Amino acid sequence: MSLYFISHPACLEHRTPAHHPERPERLSAIDDQLITSGLGMWLDHREAPRVTREQLLRVHDGAYLDELAGLRPGPDETLCIDGGDTYVSAGSLEAASRAAGAVVHGVALV
Repeated sequence: MSLYFISHPACLEHRTPAHHPERPERLSAIDDQLITSGLGMWLDHREAPRVTREQLLRVHDGAYLDELAGLRPGPDETLCIDGGDTYVSAGSLEAASRAAGAVVHGVALV
């Protein structure tokens, strides 16, 4: 049995306000804990590919994807896109593309 860890450095570029739990440091904390637990030696690290538009259209409306693609936050800016807790920063769309690509890749590996 294989244990895969699928991620990408771009996932560290999704920035949110200081109070938000979705922080790049979570990925480092998870990685550190896997190493501390002894599981790190059993992991097969894989780089997350970008998800394709075709794959995203299986779960999201095209107009929504177009709206997201049109967002252009500045380098130090975070935009709240739903009036709640969903934030987009300059690196968020690439991070989301890699995160969704990791899910698709993980399912393919199974």
